[in-house]
Amino acid sequence: MVRAVNLWPVLLVLVLAGCEGDDGLARQAVSGTVTLDGQPLDHGSIQFVNDGPEVTMSGGSLIAQGRFAITEVDGLVPGPYKVAVYSADTSKQTTGTDLPEGDVPPARERIPSRYNQKTTLTAQVEKGSKNIFTFDLKSQ
Repeated sequence: MVRAVNLWPVLLVLVLAGCEGDDGLARQAVSGTVTLDGQPLDHGSIQFVNDGPEVTMSGGSLIAQGRFAITEVDGLVPGPYKVAVYSADTSKQTTGTDLPEGDVPPARERIPSRYNQKTTLTAQVEKGSKNIFTFDLKSQ
């Protein structure tokens, strides 16, 4: 006679073990600075999109006072990346009289498109390296 075994405890342990963020990838912490016209970028976001043929991966961080950081747990796998920087100009945001009530028009992007939608910025993430990057952006 075959005896039924309750596998739920085993499955639960396997699922919880997989939730710890260890996906087997050699993730690396990434950090650095972003300036705009020589001044630390006060607020914004930075996005790294894998530019290699092997792994499609991306990651990002908020930028505050010119600094950003991605921890190793959320880090990037080694390889080449395209980098995009965004920062909305909230000082010139209007309420929009022609928009439905409660809607606010999007803030104007103050970072030129050559640094985001048409980015020319790149970074090479290296295994075992500190992976500290500096991006000096120009508004003109």
